[in-house]
Parts: sequence; structure tokens; C-alpha cells
Amino acid sequence: MLPNDTQQGAAMNQQMQQQTAQPVFQAQQQQQQQQQQQGAYYAQEYIHKDDYAEDRRNALMKKTKLQSVRDAVEQVMPNAYHMIDQGRAEENESQRHTKLHHSRGTQLTSGPQGKVLEFDIAGSSFKQFRTEHLGFKGKGSSAKDYMKYKESRLAKILEWIPGGSLVNRILRSNSKKKAELKAKSNLRKLNAGAISEDMLSEDALHNVEVLKKWNSRIGDSQSVTIGGKTKKHKHIRKVVKGNKTRITMAGPLSMKGMRNAGEYSIENLREYMLAMGQDYLRNIMRGWASDPTAQPHDIWLKIRGHSRGGVASVEGAMMIKQWLHENYPQYEDRVKFDLTQYDPVPGFGSNSGTHQKVDVKNDTQAQQNKKMRALGDSAQTTVVYSMHTEHSLFFTPQQVANTNRIILTPYAHSVGLAEVDRQASSQQRDAHRVTFTDAATQEAYRLGSLNELPEGVYVLDENKTLVQLHDLSQWIAIRDSVLKNASGQEGRHEVITEAVSTWFHTHSAPAAAPAAGANG
Repeated sequence: MLPNDTQQGAAMNQQMQQQTAQPVFQAQQQQQQQQQQQGAYYAQEYIHKDDYAEDRRNALMKKTKLQSVRDAVEQVMPNAYHMIDQGRAEENESQRHTKLHHSRGTQLTSGPQGKVLEFDIAGSSFKQFRTEHLGFKGKGSSAKDYMKYKESRLAKILEWIPGGSLVNRILRSNSKKKAELKAKSNLRKLNAGAISEDMLSEDALHNVEVLKKWNSRIGDSQSVTIGGKTKKHKHIRKVVKGNKTRITMAGPLSMKGMRNAGEYSIENLREYMLAMGQDYLRNIMRGWASDPTAQPHDIWLKIRGHSRGGVASVEGAMMIKQWLHENYPQYEDRVKFDLTQYDPVPGFGSNSGTHQKVDVKNDTQAQQNKKMRALGDSAQTTVVYSMHTEHSLFFTPQQVANTNRIILTPYAHSVGLAEVDRQASSQQRDAHRVTFTDAATQEAYRLGSLNELPEGVYVLDENKTLVQLHDLSQWIAIRDSVLKNASGQEGRHEVITEAVSTWFHTHSAPAAAPAAGANG
């Protein structure tokens, strides 16, 4: 919450921004919903059957000596790729179009009363959740860090002078600030119709686009009140677009992210989530309670977290669930959780208690001790694990029990967040988050829409193809084949296998048989 002496002014400013952005947002939302109704599509990469004979492993797989996931899957499930291989071999692009699942947050706001609160929690050393498809790698402190600027001649000279680095940083900071101020001026003129885009240089237009994306995606720094004390946090930012509110938080930054400590530790991040979630939900629920004619509706909390941010995301969600149970039990079932954890890793010195293991469907003593409550059967949850990372030490992941979906990837610790997808699709931008394709259905899923996958345990191969497993033995066979030449990280492998074992133990077999050719 904002301090009292600035709250009114900030609220007026926010209201003006919302009024300006609302028509544009509503038009975009209507367009996206129309696309979904008409059938959003994704053009699968053209892959001829002979191409699979080539080594298509990514750089991490080669470096860590991981064997082909596709080959391992085919040894266990010989016909798993039959249908998807046929589709990808079509030379005509239109014949490679498959259904696309995307814009999860926008879909959850569909309907006149749909409301979504989003939390995007970054991993260690990152100041924003990674959105490289939008140009934000997550390391910048503000929009100006992603802008193009002209470096002064003096700064270039100082690079070669001993002791000149400090002055160089000051000059570079001034150049960035000038670029940002100019971008803000150009954006105001563009909005007022005083200039057109073709009047701007390539760099100036790039900087305007950066500013627009920052304002619509990242937003302004926020103040959070915990225990009666209010503090502004530079790397907690918020954007409101129609019925969707997005909050982004930095991951731990202490010692360049090496330590789980400081302002953005796991413990603090989950407290920020709780406080901001309380503030958002309390305003809505007090209105329902005071109005006898009110018709309560569903509210979605869409939460994503990477690395230590992934650990904080599930714990913060369960703390909000406990607060709801204690304070608004009559509306508890109205709040739905949509949670995706990307390789949640607590890191050195933090791998204990709920950081080490959580159960999203059942209450445990460790969770109750931390005032956390399981998210319940209505929650949609997915955890994406790296089978074997680029980090040999201190990267044992959190074991997440009873999640709806487990996805086991041959990616690095970033599990695809650092990748950009430029395949043709019904979406207008030319760059998007990486996309995975279900081998059984040929449907494509953006990395942010994995909670639309059917429940199950999946392996992802080097061609970004998801294959659903049907028992623990299949995973063990694939694991042993892929990792046979890899070294170390036994703790990671054990945690993942235990998570898979728990999933198959607690979930019944799929009611429907796999699509023809999907299982050997």
C-alpha cells in the first residue's frame, strides 16, 4: 500500500492512466478473445523425417553429455511421435497449423466480472521476471537500461585510463538518463499526434517501444505495508490493465543472487505476496460483505516463479490461502490459484522445511507451522524441472507433491525462459515465449499457458515436443538413458524421481486411452 500522504495523488494518477489505457486494452482483449473463439493457431517447425538423424541436442545437453531424449522416448514408447512427425513433415505451412494455447491471464479475465491478480517472481540475481521475447532479460533496474544511447567520447577514452571506471559509469548513467527522457518526450508527442513514427530515428523508435513495453508490462515501483511499517521497494512493480493486475518482483539480489538473503529473500518475497494479495482481495471482499445485492464471482491468482522465486511463489500462494481461510471463509472457494513453478531451487543454506518440499493439495505439519494452507483441488498447478542443469552444486530443486502437471526438460536452469520463439502464429508480434507441442494432440502451448495441458507427467525432448508418461517405469528408463553419461547432481535426480513417483502413486490412470499412435 502507498503511504497516506501520497495515496490520493497516486490514486488519481493511476486512475488517469487506466482511463487512457482502458480503450486500447479492451480492444486488444476483444481481439484476443475473438482469435481464441475462431481458433488461434501455431505453425509447427518444418522437420523432415531425415532431420531427426542429425544431432538436434541443445548446447547444455552437449556440454553435460545428456543423450537424446527423443531416442530414449522411442526406446520406451516406439510410436510416441508418429502423429506429430507426420504433421511437421508437411511442406505447406498451413498444413502445419495446430491449435495454440496462449494468453492465459487474458483468458482468465473473460466474462464481465473476471478478475486476475498476477504475481511474476524472478529468480536469483534477476530484477524482473524474464521476458526476453519482449526484450527484457531481467537484469535492468529501469527502462533506460534496455534503451539504446550514444556514449560520449570522454567515456570511451576513460575506459583505457586506470581509475577511470567510476567516472565512466557516471557518464554512461547520464547518457542512459538522457535517452530515457527523450523517449518519454517522443512518446508524449506521438500520443498527441505532434509527430509520427517515421520522423524518429531507428534508435529513438526502439527506445519509445522499450518505454511502452515497460509501462504496460513492468510498471512503477510499489510500497508494501507489513506489520504497520510501509516501505517502497524499487524492484516490486505493478501494472493495472482492465480486470488484470500484474505485480513483478525481483529475486534475491544479495551477493549477486548467490545468497538467499536481503530485501528479496524467499522469506521476504512470500511476505510481500501475502501483503499485496491481502490488500487486493480485502477491497473486493469487503464490498461483497457490505452489499446484500452483491454477486460474488471468481477471482484468479495467476502466479509464476523461477528458481528461488519459484519457491517463494508456492509458499506465498499457500500463505494467501491460509489468510483467506481465517478471514473470509465464506469467499475462500471464490479465489482460484493458477501456479507455475519454473525449476524451483532454494539454493545453498535454504534447502530445508517447506523450501525443501511442499504439498500443494494436502496440508502438512511443516506448512501449518509457517501459516500455509494447501491450495486445494480447484488449483491449477504445474512444475517445470530441468533434468540436469549447468550448475553442479547447490541446485537441488524443491520437491512439489501433488501438482497437476510435472514437465521434465533437457533445458538449463532457465527451463526455456531465456528462449524466444519466432514461429508463425495467429498472434501479431513476431517474438513470443518458447512453445511446447503435445505429441499426442499436436496442440501447442506457450510457456505461460502450461496449466491448460491435460494433467500428467511429461518429458520434453530436444525438439520441444511433450510426451506424456503413463507410469514411473517409463520415466526411470528414459532418465537412465538420457543421463547415462552425465555426472553429479544425484540430489536433483532423486528429488525429481520422487516427485514423479508421488504423482503416479496419488493419481489414477487417465480415463481415456491415448490418441492412436501416442503410446507404444
